[in-house]
Amino acid sequence: MTGNFVKSVLAVIAIVGWLAISAVAQDDGVQTRSITSDDFKAKRPAAPPNSSSGAKRRSTTYKFVRVERKPRRTSGTGARPSTPTPKGRAEVDKKVSEIGLTMWRLRPPMTSESGYYFTFRKDSGSTENLIAERVSPASGFRLGDKVRLAIESSVEGYLYVVDRETFSDGSLGPAYAIFPEDSEENNKVGPGLLFDIPYAMESNPWFNLVNRPDTKQTWNGELLTIIISPTPLPWFRSDKEGKVENLATLEKLEDASESDVFDRIDTGDKIFSKTEAAASCGEATRGLERQKRVESPCGSRAKQLNRDEAEPQSIFRVRSDVGQPLVAFVRIDVRR
Repeated sequence: MTGNFVKSVLAVIAIVGWLAISAVAQDDGVQTRSITSDDFKAKRPAAPPNSSSGAKRRSTTYKFVRVERKPRRTSGTGARPSTPTPKGRAEVDKKVSEIGLTMWRLRPPMTSESGYYFTFRKDSGSTENLIAERVSPASGFRLGDKVRLAIESSVEGYLYVVDRETFSDGSLGPAYAIFPEDSEENNKVGPGLLFDIPYAMESNPWFNLVNRPDTKQTWNGELLTIIISPTPLPWFRSDKEGKVENLATLEKLEDASESDVFDRIDTGDKIFSKTEAAASCGEATRGLERQKRVESPCGSRAKQLNRDEAEPQSIFRVRSDVGQPLVAFVRIDVRR
């Protein structure tokens, strides 16, 4: 993806949300085993009175999957031990926020399945309709899979996304900035708008998980770093190849970060819908009118999801200092 994510497709992402905890957290800061979506939904606008015959959407329950942090080794820099918050540190200035992620795997629709169709243009010139099915990041992927991602933020901030290749020895490839691509990109995010990767108006808007000629044989996936900062990050710049220039600052931020990952336990909202397409940056927004420096990063034509519409597949609960960026790591493991 850096080989496969960045070199083959230039594109960017979408999610942040607040959730209500369904049980009491332990004193040492360890998160409870399940959370619900009440607080996450509350950040979105209320549904119109006549939507869904007035029926309110029930809370969605998420189960704990794992603690996620950056791997300890980075290719070419040797060991980099993580530096989690010491136990006993005062938590007065700490807050818990969430970054939500939905991963979509594209496939041909089965009989009677409906949703938003993506058109696959084959080398032969023929086309095929594909639908996107939501999957857990923990489920793993196979070579040949076509994958899309979406992020939603329930708090206002500025989105930054970094991608690295991962290898079987635990090392990482170079850090590539996949969003924003330049200082002119509007990267402000907020509740109800899906921030998707790749743009839906790309000719083939997905990532192909394939071996490129320049991919190492030990490649086994990708690691995405998602950053939501309350203020713009002036140090976040990339060179002509897309590599992050101030790597030391990025790694310092990453090494102090970890999050608890939760996954939906239900099978609702399985297929990417026209409603989600209308709320995505791309379908009728980025591809048709690249508005810059406006309140909505998607442009004024994007629909805002309300409290009764689809919720993210996964939630990354991040503990951070007040006023500091949220950081979450998303692993895309690929089985050969």
